[in-house]
Amino acid sequence: MPAYNRAHTIAESIESILAQTFTDFEVIVVDDGSTDETISILGRYPKVRLLAQENSGPGAARNLAVKSANGQFLAFLDSDDLWLPWTLDHFRRVITQENAVFVSGAGVEFVGEAPKLEENGSALDYSVHPDYLSAGATGVWIGTCGAAISRELFNSVGGFVDKFINAEDSDLWMKLGVASPFVRINSPATFLYRRSATSATSDISRTVDGARHLLGSEKQGIYPGGHDRKRERSLILGKHLRPVCISSINHGGFREAAEIYAKSFAINLKTARFKFLFCAPALAVYRYLTQKRM
Repeated sequence: MPAYNRAHTIAESIESILAQTFTDFEVIVVDDGSTDETISILGRYPKVRLLAQENSGPGAARNLAVKSANGQFLAFLDSDDLWLPWTLDHFRRVITQENAVFVSGAGVEFVGEAPKLEENGSALDYSVHPDYLSAGATGVWIGTCGAAISRELFNSVGGFVDKFINAEDSDLWMKLGVASPFVRINSPATFLYRRSATSATSDISRTVDGARHLLGSEKQGIYPGGHDRKRERSLILGKHLRPVCISSINHGGFREAAEIYAKSFAINLKTARFKFLFCAPALAVYRYLTQKRM
């Protein structure tokens, strides 16, 4: 768990870990240079192993935690999000039953108070895919807090990028693209995702930097699969990049939007995203003219 100034949420996140029905796990939190009471609050939990670094971002924090980890599998939780009591047990079940090296669970987004979910005795429902590229191309989304990865596999691809950017998780999934098998837990949900103005993903500049990193990594051939899997990678990358372009336009970042649009043009053309290719420039013109009138 990376933590930066999360005194108002981290106790609830830690409690959701300690409430797991599966108990063979360790908890490692990396304080990412907090200036509030985060470290003091973590001191209440003797089971938490606390590490610290200067403010370097969640990717670097998670990498530091992994270096200290003992388990065969890694699972991640952000310091404002929550697991459900059955999360780790369901990860364990699919890892054991399917010999999975990469697992993803569904999440539920919330604002304010966390919803109360019940497992209701429903059967564990999951899908087994050859790898993430095949699953991601069909629209499967992975939340960092719903992922479990073999530590050996994680280390083999170099872990998270250490750059202080958003989409560091999407970059990791792409690097893990051909790892087999990939299992998607469809239900029940495995994590609760808090939407707030202080979420790291709300920083548009770091989101743009993340998009640049994804584009650069694809261009440099860092992501696996070669030419035969290029369309699948394009489908996944386009899904990440289009919202960044639109968000940049809506925030008045016309230069950044134009850059992402131009660099991802071939990706969107290849995957026939004609609506985006036509509408994004029109939206940019409209937003620009509206801004000029104000």
